[in-house]
Amino acid sequence: MGRHEFKYLDDAAPDFEKTVVLRPEEVKAGAPAAAVVGYLKVVNGPKAGQKIELIKTYTSVGNHGTMVVISKRQQGYFASQVSGKSEKQGKAATVNGEVIGAKSISLKEKDTIDISGLVIEFHLK
Repeated sequence: MGRHEFKYLDDAAPDFEKTVVLRPEEVKAGAPAAAVVGYLKVVNGPKAGQKIELIKTYTSVGNHGTMVVISKRQQGYFASQVSGKSEKQGKAATVNGEVIGAKSISLKEKDTIDISGLVIEFHLK
C-alpha cells in the first residue's frame, strides 16, 4: 500500500500545548510541579466506572464507527468529532446534547459526551 498522513488545518484554531523546557535555576522553590490533568469517566456499558487519564495531547475515544478526539490545549480541553455519523445521517456525537460536528467544543467539569450511545463524563483532577 502506501504511507499516508492527514493534517487538519484550521487557522482560527488556538495553539495546541507545546513542549516547554525549564532550567532548574528558572523554577521557583515551592512552585507546583504538575498542571491540572483531565480524565474521562465511562458512565454506561461494560466499562462503566473506568477512568481514562488525559495525559497525551490527543486522546481518541469511541469505536470504529464514531470517533471523538479530546485535545489538550493551553486554553484547556476540547472535544472534536473526527469520524462517524453527522447530524444529517443520524445520531452524531454530542457534548451536553450539543452536536460536535465540524467544530471543537471546550470541555468543562462534568460535561457529558455521548458517542453513539457510549456516555462519558469529563472531569479535572
